[in-house]
Amino acid sequence: MKLTDTFIRHVVGNDKVQKHSDGGGLFLYVTPTGKKLWRLRRP
Repeated sequence: MKLTDTFIRHVVGNDKVQKHSDGGGLFLYVTPTGKKLWRLRRP
């Protein structure tokens, strides 16, 4: 699933760390408190 602006703005934290991927190596982690962190997988 591609990460869209609307999805990123509306995703909220729950009891676990969430990991969302765009399929191209970019990941969005959402912590239980709702903090959003970006990670890029390097080849």
